[in-house]
Amino acid sequence: VDHVSEVQRDISQFAQTLGVQISSVAIQTRASTGSELGKVNFNLVAQAQYKAAKTWLAQLLARHPSLSIESLTLLAQPNDAVRRDVRLTLALFVKD
Repeated sequence: VDHVSEVQRDISQFAQTLGVQISSVAIQTRASTGSELGKVNFNLVAQAQYKAAKTWLAQLLARHPSLSIESLTLLAQPNDAVRRDVRLTLALFVKD
């Protein structure tokens, strides 16, 4: 089973379950070399309540041990005291 596809599916399914609205996903890949694992970056932009975003990330990281957070920014939305803009880069390390 393709691990990248599994992560993609879980990003979407977990988000849907928790009410995290993903507005964009970009995927970048770097092939493995003799000395380094390959890496797949998932660059995401989403909107969510803080607790939902936190749970979403916890579920993804628990399910995929080779997944890590490279960067995470949570910004308050100007006209919404509850929801946050989420900018996130996840890295999945893979063997080709």
